[in-house]
Amino acid sequence: MRDITFPRLRFSRWYAWKRRDEYRYVHRPGVYIIYITKRPSLHLKKSDLYKASYIGMTVSKGGLRSRWRQFDRAVRGLGGHSGGNAIYKEKGNYKKWTESLYVAALSVDICVGQPRPSDYREMGKVAYLEYDALARYFRRHGKLPPFNTKGQAG
Repeated sequence: MRDITFPRLRFSRWYAWKRRDEYRYVHRPGVYIIYITKRPSLHLKKSDLYKASYIGMTVSKGGLRSRWRQFDRAVRGLGGHSGGNAIYKEKGNYKKWTESLYVAALSVDICVGQPRPSDYREMGKVAYLEYDALARYFRRHGKLPPFNTKGQAG
């Protein structure tokens, strides 16, 4: 069996939720972290996995943009994303929050439209990276991020 190498778990800088499409690789699949804070800051630069309110991933053809659109609909009460639904259930409609929402991502360059066998391995790496992020968070905090539930990923 061949050795498999994984990308390093390095996330982009934080993007304010309303500016999330500025992330250069928003069209690719990947892992992302959502951060909810009462102290909004346009100066947030370096992301920090350990501030995560939610950790998710996607290997869909629509990439991160599509998954974030689902999340956005869910935090507005329209469903379609388990993490977004959990946040909505606790906080209500995003339009009425006093907190600010940020996102950071780690994309993986994969062909998901017409995948080759090697692309399926890359998709597996995305899932690994998500679980690695969850494990690191759990090791630091003794629990999953607030809006990830046991056994729930993605």
